[in-house]
Amino acid sequence: MKQKNTNKYMFLVIVVITLLAALGVFFYSDNESEGEGGELIVKVVLIPKGMDEANDFWFNVVEGAQMA
Repeated sequence: MKQKNTNKYMFLVIVVITLLAALGVFFYSDNESEGEGGELIVKVVLIPKGMDEANDFWFNVVEGAQMA
């Protein structure tokens, strides 16, 4: 019976830690990444899978990312 209660408490602790971590991620605010007017600036890093000169797909992906 004691093992069953211990498992319940461990499960509860894991759930609480997970919820706190999720809340921390959602409510985290980095003041340096705010632009004029309080707009959030998002930087997206694109690492192309491969740059093959014969395949225009990745060239277009990189070009589109640079335009954005």
